[in-house]
Amino acid sequence: MTELHNLYETAMQILEKTISMGMSPQAMENTSVCAILTDRGNVYTALSGSRLENGVPVRTCSEYEAITAMMMSGENRIIGIVTIAFKNRQVTIPCDKCRELICRINYDNITCGIMTDENTALSMQMLINQSVEQKSTSASDQNISWQTDAEFWGNDDSDIPIYQADTAVNNNPVMMNSNPAMMN
Repeated sequence: MTELHNLYETAMQILEKTISMGMSPQAMENTSVCAILTDRGNVYTALSGSRLENGVPVRTCSEYEAITAMMMSGENRIIGIVTIAFKNRQVTIPCDKCRELICRINYDNITCGIMTDENTALSMQMLINQSVEQKSTSASDQNISWQTDAEFWGNDDSDIPIYQADTAVNNNPVMMNSNPAMMN
């Protein structure tokens, strides 16, 4: 847990520094900061952002941005992840898409630690198991209070196309979509 507390402190420092730069609270309201620790002891950090895909703005999670930076440096094994929302300085957990990405880049990441609040952490495997249980149990029976980054911000990104480079044909990504309403 000490490693995750160190990541938490790193993420909070970035959050505080960004706020001290005079960014308007409205501009940062839907922003989070993520810190990732790798098996080589390197820490990668990022803010959530947006990019254009086929001329359409797409919001990206801070976890996705930090993972991208990590992979560009030739790493893929994650030891721990901490994400903090600017809005209320609360810890959030990776959304389903980021959890999938984390496990796809290196299956051993299933054992990485995910901070779920300032004093609690779960392994990715435990988080996935609880998420499955949560979805199969009625909301009134739940004692789980954590939210994903996307749920926290109220983003329903199920209509956003997912591109998978590993299924590319002729170097063009194949568009996949999990939203049945978007499928032809």
